[in-house]
Amino acid sequence: MSATNYGLSEKQQKVFKGIKERLNASIKEGIAKTNRLPWNSKIIESLGLPTRINGEKYKGKNVWIFSAEAIAKGYTSNTWIGYKEAARRGGQVRKGEKATTGVNRYWAPFRCKANCAIPNHCIEATGEDYRIRIDAETGKPIGKMRLTWFNVFNSDQIDWSEAKGGKPCHIPTGSEFESEEYADKILKAYLDKTGVTFREVPIGDQNPHYNPNSDTVNLPLKVQFEEASAYYSAAFHEIGHSTSKEGRVHRVFNYGMHKERGLEEMSVEWAAAYLQNWCGIKGAEDAEKESTAYIQSWSNAIDKDPDLIFDAMDMADRISNFILKQCEDC
Repeated sequence: MSATNYGLSEKQQKVFKGIKERLNASIKEGIAKTNRLPWNSKIIESLGLPTRINGEKYKGKNVWIFSAEAIAKGYTSNTWIGYKEAARRGGQVRKGEKATTGVNRYWAPFRCKANCAIPNHCIEATGEDYRIRIDAETGKPIGKMRLTWFNVFNSDQIDWSEAKGGKPCHIPTGSEFESEEYADKILKAYLDKTGVTFREVPIGDQNPHYNPNSDTVNLPLKVQFEEASAYYSAAFHEIGHSTSKEGRVHRVFNYGMHKERGLEEMSVEWAAAYLQNWCGIKGAEDAEKESTAYIQSWSNAIDKDPDLIFDAMDMADRISNFILKQCEDC
């Protein structure tokens, strides 16, 4: 069973299946239009990460669910809003427009009565009128994954002609220098907190890589990159691999297995793209990643395994969140 279906009811899995099918279709449509994979799309640089109407950025799967839809449909905005909220602001969803479904997937503990006195059965839930079930042997809380979903429209799908405030649209701002400074801050915090060794060396013919045996990220000298954005793309990609170590976002995979290698590479690609966009760094030109063969290989992988995208987004979300959490004020 796919990790994305684990612990979900039959109804939730049906909803999830519909979301996955639409996401995969949006990605394929976006590839056909732009000849780029969504995480390498220049469109996201101009639109920014998807945001709620209040300017708050979406996280997790919703980043790419909404971004892929924006690319596929050619929207000029990555701001999303619910039907009722749009109406409250004076907007009207245009006839025939269809909402995009976002997801909230979270772990919820099993609850127990507040007066439960069974030994090794539950613990107090601060400020709540219930207690939390625990594993009798480990003492850790137990629960299950839960899923809720919501429907929103892109601001381009709405007629704002009667809205006093006009069309809401959040466009990314900030200088390139500030973006690089922010990225350096995130990298330093991660390396300081985890102890990963980060080496910049004239690698020559070797590619940037992470060595799990020595827990070392090896990158060419920054000046060897034609663009600063290429340097940060490689850096975020390789520290993404370093999170696989036990005690971080532990995962075990066999690089000799095509599927396992594909999932790992797609996960860190998503995570690196998210971190770059989070910092406001523009994507670098990459002839290999923009080649027809490279794009087609991923397109074929998605066709063979429809769950690949969602499984990769799950892991990418955990990877990027872990990296960002190491920086207290990021």
